Amino acid sequence: MTVDFFQLLQQSALFQYYLVSVLCLWPVLRALSRMGLPRAAGMLLFVPLLGFALLMAFAALRKWPHLPPQPKRAKREKTA
Repeated sequence: MTVDFFQLLQQSALFQYYLVSVLCLWPVLRALSRMGLPRAAGMLLFVPLLGFALLMAFAALRKWPHLPPQPKRAKREKTA
């Protein structure tokens, strides 16, 4: 059983990719929920070869609804 698993892991690059995707799924889902983005976007990880890049582009280009409030600016006084 374990010999077959390790042989598959050594021979199949696609299997290695999916194994890494499964291991990264939980942290990605937590990050997406903290950003306020839909957690279903985490399924982009499972697109072969482009999944991680697509997910990062999605997170970078979408507006995040859960942003911290902007600090209030101090009013400047006019000097004459």
